[in-house]
Amino acid sequence: MATIYKRKYPNGKSVWMLEFTDRHGKRRKKTLGNITKTRAKQVKAMFESKIANDKFDQFLGNSESESIEPVLLPEFKAKVMAQKNFEVKYATIQSYENAFNKLIDFFPNDKYTDDFTRSDIIEFRNHLRGQGLAIATVNKIHRTLDAAFQCGVEVIKCMESNPFKKDGNHGKLKQLKEDKKLPPIMPAEHILLFFDSFEVEIPKEFKDYLYFLTMYSTGCRPGELSALRWRDIHFDADIPYVIFRAENTKGKKENPVPLTRELVEGYLMLKNKYGCEGRPFDQIILTDRSRPSKIFKKYTKRAGIDKDSIGLSYTPYWLRHTLGSTSEAPIQDISALYNHSDVKVTQKYSHREKLQTKLRVIERYPSLDELRKKVEKGDQRDGVNKNEREGQ
Repeated sequence: MATIYKRKYPNGKSVWMLEFTDRHGKRRKKTLGNITKTRAKQVKAMFESKIANDKFDQFLGNSESESIEPVLLPEFKAKVMAQKNFEVKYATIQSYENAFNKLIDFFPNDKYTDDFTRSDIIEFRNHLRGQGLAIATVNKIHRTLDAAFQCGVEVIKCMESNPFKKDGNHGKLKQLKEDKKLPPIMPAEHILLFFDSFEVEIPKEFKDYLYFLTMYSTGCRPGELSALRWRDIHFDADIPYVIFRAENTKGKKENPVPLTRELVEGYLMLKNKYGCEGRPFDQIILTDRSRPSKIFKKYTKRAGIDKDSIGLSYTPYWLRHTLGSTSEAPIQDISALYNHSDVKVTQKYSHREKLQTKLRVIERYPSLDELRKKVEKGDQRDGVNKNEREGQ
């Protein structure tokens, strides 16, 4: 018989355990993970049914047979799901179910596991993209089936190699990548109209003004700014600066950023005139984390610039991208300001500069009208020279 119980660790975490006696009379344990009690009971029932059907080794994944026995795709799915049911969380099981369903819908049911080739996988991924699935979704299905096929190689022994992994003369099948896009920026006239739309005499609008001015001047993210505290701003340093704490940054690294004179004066006014110090946990609550986009839209509509020239709606992130794209500083300095883990992440801001350089070269080409005028002018000169020669 098998029993289940909850094991608690000193750090407060707990996992469900399955304890049972094997066929040799030895008491063994198996970790089920952080699952619900209902799920643990289901695992126990499935385990006991496996033992009753004399499939003990298949349940534990300890098959002694090393021979490769290809199976049909639906049968392969059933074996993988039986194996994963005791290893992963319920949400991950749903991911396996979804990935296998899409694979079975695309390939015939009489296809064996060892018949899959890399070209089949590539064709399957192109089919998913043709259905309109996002690249991130296709890559998730790719990773899920990669793990499933690896299980077929190492545990179930129904194929010799995983078409997702290195095999023979082929390298690993790479996942798809998003097309590179230029980061959107706001034109200078729109930035001025946006900041002129605030009525800074009103305390609430002054806070909003300071919030978006900080984004524009430092390139910080909305979440980093919403968690700002007074102790993070150092007014008395030789160069006044603000520290965005590691727990609030995307890369989990502390990021000190210098403040402009306008920002220093704004925060001092907020602190002294409006009395914002003394809030819970010393927070400078300029605006709520869930509200920046709505507030930003409010002021862009007031300024009459809620969309750019091609109809894209402005968002707060455009202020961050505008600083990185229009700054004439070296790309390494912009990467340090944005706290990027690798300068390659910042390279997208240099693409616009490269395009501008190429544009200056292209603009030197004569347009069709200029070329037409030049040709006509040349014909007139040729006619004058011809008449002069005939008169001589």
